[in-house]
Amino acid sequence: MDGSQTDAVTVVGKALRRRSPLFEAFQLELPAEVQPSGIWATTLREVISWIVRADVAAFRRGRRSTLLAQSLALHEATVGAGPQAADEPDWQPRTVDTQAVLDTVLREFRERAFLVVVDGHEHARLDARVSLRPDSKITFLRLTLASGW
Repeated sequence: MDGSQTDAVTVVGKALRRRSPLFEAFQLELPAEVQPSGIWATTLREVISWIVRADVAAFRRGRRSTLLAQSLALHEATVGAGPQAADEPDWQPRTVDTQAVLDTVLREFRERAFLVVVDGHEHARLDARVSLRPDSKITFLRLTLASGW
């Protein structure tokens, strides 16, 4: 995680009764059209969609070995090829259906598999209004154990 980014939010994954994080924390720059004002006022659904789309894009480029959705999902998330480093000689972009991944994450949220906490405030509804700032912290808190644990 690079702390030098000034217009970026931090995304963290945690689970109840688990010390280790669900996934390695990462940072995302706020959308370009928001940066001049410094605040992005939107819905939780839009924030989740933005994070999932960025996560899938990083996964496709080999920047991430697993998807955030795989860490949050109670159900098996099929995403295509397994882990592979982008610097491997035979590396190929991964095939992932972004909409399917997003649908999975939103379904899991509606089924209360996890909560989203933005800057210390818990949000339990997709239509909840949230405001992100460059130093915001978004925590995905998984509430139940995934199958196979």
